[in-house]
Amino acid sequence: MKRKKITCVLASLLVMSLCVTAVFIQAAAGQKKVTIRIQVDEFYHPETRPEVAAIAKEIVNDYMKLHPNITLVLGDYMPIGEFYTWFTTKMSVRDGPEFAYSLRQERVMQKGWWVALDKYLEEENPYIPQGYLGHDRWADLIPDWTWEGVRHPDGYIYEVPLGAVGGCTLYYNKDKFKEMGLTVDWPTWTDFLNTGRKLKNAGNGVGIYMGSGSSYRWIESVVLTAFFAKTGKDMLMPKYSEQVSGKWKTWRTLSAEELSKAIYDKKFSALDPRFAEYLKAMKDLSGTWVEGYATLSRDEAYSLFGMEKILLGYYGLFSLAPIKEVSEFDWGVVQVPAVTPEISEYVTGEVFITGAGAPNDGYGITTVAEDKGIVEECIDFLKFWSTADHAGRQYYAFPTLCSIQGAKINPDLAPFMPVFEYKTKIFGDYTARLGPKAGDEWFRVTQDYLGGQIDVKTAQTKFQGILDDAVKLLAGQFKWDWYK
Repeated sequence: MKRKKITCVLASLLVMSLCVTAVFIQAAAGQKKVTIRIQVDEFYHPETRPEVAAIAKEIVNDYMKLHPNITLVLGDYMPIGEFYTWFTTKMSVRDGPEFAYSLRQERVMQKGWWVALDKYLEEENPYIPQGYLGHDRWADLIPDWTWEGVRHPDGYIYEVPLGAVGGCTLYYNKDKFKEMGLTVDWPTWTDFLNTGRKLKNAGNGVGIYMGSGSSYRWIESVVLTAFFAKTGKDMLMPKYSEQVSGKWKTWRTLSAEELSKAIYDKKFSALDPRFAEYLKAMKDLSGTWVEGYATLSRDEAYSLFGMEKILLGYYGLFSLAPIKEVSEFDWGVVQVPAVTPEISEYVTGEVFITGAGAPNDGYGITTVAEDKGIVEECIDFLKFWSTADHAGRQYYAFPTLCSIQGAKINPDLAPFMPVFEYKTKIFGDYTARLGPKAGDEWFRVTQDYLGGQIDVKTAQTKFQGILDDAVKLLAGQFKWDWYK
């Protein structure tokens, strides 16, 4: 009797599934033919993440079966820098992909390039089962506070943030550390630097890696936070605090407007003595970095870890799979330590991390879809892509954290969870914190300073010029009423 009941239930579910499929296919009959080009970064990178790429293909194929009039084309993976160049070039001639993973969205956020999603987020998502969060109102798919992490300065949302990039931490070679008599117990920042110096002095190109690709934007923003943490709360604007809950009301990564106003009010200045001390700390740290750090891609940094040239590397949750693949030795993870008061009177001695705040990466629809009159079709595919059964499975396989309510978290991420107990940085990556132009200029001046081409005072003057110009540009673009 029991077996009969189970058989009946399974049969009923099969019939329901076939009916839903039939409804979608019937609806697609006679509709216009549509092609949607898709860029999803490392979520389709068959060479390094075959399991994740296979899920992406499966999602795409399943959707096309439901919608025979739509052709989905998955674009090849590109490293971050190459993607920026390619994407900006394509969008400038209105030939970009219609569906894109907007990596560091602010970096590629040009006015008129992305479709505002706010009204669509209020719609139902038919691909989420009835009774589950996100079915009646698509935005309920992820917690409310995550949306504020991707709200643009103009007040609109242009991406669906399905995961957190962060959990960035130090991976280290346990075997080599033991062989060299080193530990990862660093009571002070000086102890941490001394470990880095010993690694660098070991010769043969060995050193530590503190980058993200060649930009070292993660560690830069963490160290900068350490020197301005005492005044961080003073830079928060009430109107943004009202939009968030819990700890984010009193401590969070500054929005572009909050940072701009802090610069305008002289609460944050590159001419501040704290900034000079931050620069000196970065210079000392860069002396421990692996040879060629300024031009390393992320994939090259993984390879060097496997070759035991990088013995201590600052990577993210998303790095777990490639690190596992290249490593034939025992390795572990440890948090970047606090910048401590023996370095400077300005620091608080707290640990700050990349990746504990609201996500800043997600999926969006470009206005190329508007040009072609296919926004509705792209939105429908984004609804399909963004469910726990689809994107949720990709994040599990990746593995990285997923914001989707009800999505499973890969147990391999357990060693990284303590990272999220610490405070997030108050400054976003310099590549994005005040727009792409300021980010590019910030990188160039940082390179010149770390490379010894300019001194501290010259660097401070140049950085302040970048800050002032960026505030003027952004205030003009967004018409902030406090800017006179």
